[in-house]
Amino acid sequence: MLTRLLLLGAGGSLGTLGRYGLTIFLSHWLGTSFPFGTLGVNLIGCFFIGLLSELFRNVPIPEDLRLFFMTGILGGFTTFSAFGLEAYSLAGSVSLGSALIYILSSISIGLLAVWAGMSLTRLVWGS
Repeated sequence: MLTRLLLLGAGGSLGTLGRYGLTIFLSHWLGTSFPFGTLGVNLIGCFFIGLLSELFRNVPIPEDLRLFFMTGILGGFTTFSAFGLEAYSLAGSVSLGSALIYILSSISIGLLAVWAGMSLTRLVWGS
């Protein structure tokens, strides 16, 4: 258990550093008028979670390594990649309707949660 936690922590650290570095690079290269860094990170993360999930389905790999790469590195890099994989999996294995509900509720309730958090902070701190 401790080994898995250390692998997850190490992978998460690498993913976080990668996300920060790529976001800074893309912001300098493409500007800050649009969130190119976050978009780039999310799209790259989705590509790699698709690649790794298919690779690990076909190539036997220890669970600890799968956790290191997919949950650790990609989880630190972007959780949007997990969202993309889960939505894709729902569409293929459960139903397209379930996938659409997941996608729409994640986005709409997520935006509502951001608004609620900001509103609560303004209410408490009066800004």
